[in-house]
Amino acid sequence: MEYRVKVKKMRQIIEAVFERAGLKTVDAKRVTDNLLFADMRGIYSHGLVKVPTYVRWIEEGKIKISPQIQVVQESEGCTTIDADFAPGSVAGVHAMDCTIEKAKKHGLAMTTVKNGTHFGAAAYYALRAVKENMIGIALTNSVKLMAPYGGYERELGTNPIYIAVPGTKTIVYDGATSIAAYNKIFLANAENRHIPDNWALDNKGHSTTNPEDVVVHGGAVRPFGEYKGYGLAVMVQILTGILSGGSIVREENEVKENVDATAYSFMVIDISKFTELEAFKKTVDIFRERLKKSLKQDGVKEIYLPGEIEELKYKESEEQGIKIHEDVIKSLKQTVENLKMKFELDY
Repeated sequence: MEYRVKVKKMRQIIEAVFERAGLKTVDAKRVTDNLLFADMRGIYSHGLVKVPTYVRWIEEGKIKISPQIQVVQESEGCTTIDADFAPGSVAGVHAMDCTIEKAKKHGLAMTTVKNGTHFGAAAYYALRAVKENMIGIALTNSVKLMAPYGGYERELGTNPIYIAVPGTKTIVYDGATSIAAYNKIFLANAENRHIPDNWALDNKGHSTTNPEDVVVHGGAVRPFGEYKGYGLAVMVQILTGILSGGSIVREENEVKENVDATAYSFMVIDISKFTELEAFKKTVDIFRERLKKSLKQDGVKEIYLPGEIEELKYKESEEQGIKIHEDVIKSLKQTVENLKMKFELDY
């Protein structure tokens, strides 16, 4: 069963949870905002379902409560940041805002981030560039969860790609390089649901519909589009973990790789440095309308642009509240009570 929960009330609860767990108030607000943003857009795999995991990582020291985020290498349009295992959304916003400011000066900018932690929905960062009339791109690797094309052992992250383009209505692309984001499988397991038989493999290399085979027993997520998703995942790993230096481990003059080191890359393009801004946005709108008015297949009522459905869900969530599955609520309640706090919701 799903419930609608008021955004304001849930924000108060989750901010208090992260503060009780040890985060500074400003950081607790940022992490909460990131997770609520995901749920409001219908990206439930990256929303409040992650709260218990984040709290556990804070308690285990995997997410630092007083990180020292610093620039370790810099040039006119390029920056490398060491996040020092800060909450992902805290380091992510810091890095994206740095990228935006450099793009304003130089037209193009890129920032890589090493020693990061899970940063939630990539849209949260790329859309910050759109607010400045720029194109925003966000990439992140993840721990090994996905099998290479033709294999069944975990060797790659799901390595999502996000691109946001301004127009009268923003056009966005948000997608993992796996058939489904790992957190969708994680959520299905939390909600005791089966998954489609093409999403994942068990630890013997066989297709499975049981999310427990992946979440508990170490099965692997499949790349989307077979070799195409696999190829993109490889490139995202290179542009994040390896380019930032986060996946590079030097031991006794020998270079090794740590694929599980979380890293991000942000890119920003200042449209006005390439063409007239309003003409660009108008052309994006014309392009958008051409796609929406194109001939539809039987049974199709409307053609949606990338990100359009998520925006509609966001507005719906603002008006009606966030959709939350009862199993996620139970998990949140347990986390809150473990922190010796009261859990009261308005439905």
